[in-house]
Amino acid sequence: MRRAVQELGKLPDSYKIINDFRVRFRNEGAQVDHLVIGPTGIFLIETKNWSQQSIESVSLRSPVEQIRKANKLVYILLRERTKYVRLFHDHWGQKRIQIRNVILMMNHRPAAEYEYVKIVLLERINRYIQYFEAQLSAAEVDAITEILLSEMQNR
Repeated sequence: MRRAVQELGKLPDSYKIINDFRVRFRNEGAQVDHLVIGPTGIFLIETKNWSQQSIESVSLRSPVEQIRKANKLVYILLRERTKYVRLFHDHWGQKRIQIRNVILMMNHRPAAEYEYVKIVLLERINRYIQYFEAQLSAAEVDAITEILLSEMQNR
């Protein structure tokens, strides 16, 4: 996890990083290792330092399901909290806030791909995050970061 924090720390200052993000909303809870908020969107990142044997083990909890649950809670939370924030609306309606699910593999990765989840190796994570077109302004990044940090403190 330390290597992941160091690598994410190399992102430009326009990206905000929350490590060990925990959220409780409507009696459900979730945790993700890293949450990155930046011009290219929001990235939920679950880090796994698994061996090939661990990847193939059916007894370990699926990180795909874990991150998809966290995505659902963060999506609902942000939708609720930004509903009345003028920054996230225009004359057409409420703006879409893109949340991407990422499983960051430190060593090995599964051969399969999964719906709505990108599996990335450590050396490619920052490139992946910065790949997308900018969709959030600096003010929106700050507002989302503030909302998510306040939720963590209120739990």
